[in-house]
This record gives sequence, structure tokens and C-alpha cells, in this order.
Amino acid sequence: HHHNSNKESIDLEPALEKGGAAAGAPDDDTGEPVADLEEPDTRRVPKIPLHLVIASCPSLKTFYQGDVRHWHQLFDAACHVRPAMGISVSAWEEAQRCMGPEQASIVVVAMLERFSDIRSPGGYLRALTTKAAAGEFSCGPMVMALIGRRSAA
Repeated sequence: HHHNSNKESIDLEPALEKGGAAAGAPDDDTGEPVADLEEPDTRRVPKIPLHLVIASCPSLKTFYQGDVRHWHQLFDAACHVRPAMGISVSAWEEAQRCMGPEQASIVVVAMLERFSDIRSPGGYLRALTTKAAAGEFSCGPMVMALIGRRSAA
């Protein structure tokens, strides 16, 4: 009987792989999916280390209890604080489209650090999104300014 139930689970495995359960595994048929995944990553993943982002934004710990050790966790944190900051869903989605989710997350978390200085967080995010769409914005200087501000304080 064990042999039968093992056989059933083996039958299910290929279906799971096709559905994307083997996350990150290259497709055996072609090398194309790997190339497709790498290209946006080199453009979109911020060149600034995550630990620097976290160090520059201590306020995040006040509003988000979870650990932030990976970019997807920073994204979760940004999704969590965005509504409280008064940033609309449409402004957030547009920022992600133009900047990529990681960079958009950095911007929102950095804005949280300067929240008292920003009159209209949603408007500010939209302005930065417009700059990003024109290729005129990088979140690196924003984070470095926060770090400089902290070491000066």
C-alpha cells in the first residue's frame, strides 16, 4: 500500500512543478525563463544594501514588528505602513510599476523616517515616481541622506 500512495504523490509532483512550486528552478525545456528573470533584477534590485536601508530607517521598527532580512520583507513592511501614511493604493502601485517593488519599498520606508517633514506623502511619492519613470530618480541618495542626518544628530 505504501508503494501505491508514493506513486500517487509522484504523479502529483510534475503538476506542481509546472505550477511554479519549484520556485527559482530553471525550466528544463529552455533557458529563456532564467534570462527573463535576470534582466529585470539587474535593473530593478536596488544597488544599496538592505542593511543600510534598515539602519537608515529606525522608525520602521515602531510601526512594523516583523523581521526585515530580505527585500520581500521590506516590501511587506512598506505595504503595512503605506495606508497609515496616507499613501493611496494607486500611488503605491504606480511607484512599484516605475521603480520596481524593492525601490518603491525603500522610498516609502525612507519617507516614514521623514514623515513629520512631508506635507503630502502620496503627492511626494507620485512626484518621485514621475522622476523614476523619466529615469531621473534613484533611492540611493535618499537613503544616504538619512544616514548622514542620523550621524549628524
